[in-house]
Amino acid sequence: MKPELASKSERSALAGDSELVDYDCPHSRMDVITGRWTLFANHRGERPNDFVFTATPKMTQEGCPFCKGNEASTPDPVMILPRDDSGATGQASGEGTDWGIRVVPNKYPAVGTRSCESSGSAGSSAVSPAAKHSGDPVWQSYPNQAGYSRSAERQPTPPPDAALFPVRGITGGHEVFIESPEHFTSFADLDLGQVANLLRVYQARLGHWAQQPSIRYVSLFKNAGPSAGASLLHPHSQLIAVTEMPQAIRATIDRMRRYHARTGCCLQCDVVRAELRSRRRLIAVTDRLIAYCPFASYLPMLLRITTRQHAERFEDLGDDDIDDLARLIRRSIGWLNSLYPDVAYNFLIHTRPPQAAAQQGFHWSFELFPRLTQIAGFEWSCDTVINPLLPEDAATRLRAVALRENPLRD
Repeated sequence: MKPELASKSERSALAGDSELVDYDCPHSRMDVITGRWTLFANHRGERPNDFVFTATPKMTQEGCPFCKGNEASTPDPVMILPRDDSGATGQASGEGTDWGIRVVPNKYPAVGTRSCESSGSAGSSAVSPAAKHSGDPVWQSYPNQAGYSRSAERQPTPPPDAALFPVRGITGGHEVFIESPEHFTSFADLDLGQVANLLRVYQARLGHWAQQPSIRYVSLFKNAGPSAGASLLHPHSQLIAVTEMPQAIRATIDRMRRYHARTGCCLQCDVVRAELRSRRRLIAVTDRLIAYCPFASYLPMLLRITTRQHAERFEDLGDDDIDDLARLIRRSIGWLNSLYPDVAYNFLIHTRPPQAAAQQGFHWSFELFPRLTQIAGFEWSCDTVINPLLPEDAATRLRAVALRENPLRD
């Protein structure tokens, strides 16, 4: 049975609204964290082609470079987590080992790569202290063998009219997290321990890149399915570290900093408290985490997870937080698959950038969204997304699925 959506009166009684708005009519909302405006036109959801997508095609193991036995098809790993968690492997190639997770440099990097200066000795296998927690599995780090030395960097030559045609080189690192040696398409097929281990490997690599003096921003994301940007269907996620801070991230940091300076509070913490009071966009709440659909969701069915207590960096989360987060992420992807079987999706981890000042109100978050709509002409021309589904209605659908399952089931 299709879940009942929020009524007009319920949608018009959103906590914190300064004036009564008819949410059944097109209207704009602003995300106070990012400053992004989203145009909501929920009647467009009645169009026959909305929320229609092609199921992710199945792909056999044959020829897949990420499958066990094909390790030679990828660059040498920067980290390996053995499957049995009994210890680290000493083979940089990973061949012949019973691995559970491999992290390798991207064979086709999106940024110019180089060997970043490290605070440790070359070839050190130490993991960042920020990513070490008691009870963690043991893993082995290897020096990144995909980079170039500074002397080998080639900077672009500026044109004569340099002021009119500015150009600069972007260097950093691009890594792939091969999440399992098995070839399947659903993240929800990973058991809870595998998801928790993957999150800890994320912490280790984020910690590594945060220590590189030249790195200004690290993006960690997953593209699941061709419509989400995945070129291979074997379960994997990616990290891109860059020497330039993206303008949108700089604006978000500035908004958080100014809010913190004005109020003495973290903007994300205040949003979390308001969502807990309203409960209209809540999907799940645990002792440590909250999952909700943001008020100005820029895509339909966007789900955000973060800690209820203030935490600036994802890589600083402790064991209990990571275990709780692994369970909630796995459940959230399962909810999407229940509503839209085999849908493509993306998830992102937002953490305080390495060079951003501490104690300025940044609060980490995890975002998950299915690829139900496409960016079209208005979005490209106005830099404003049209979302045909109100977040209150999205939360209603996700809550209905969540309530049907046993929350204690792993």
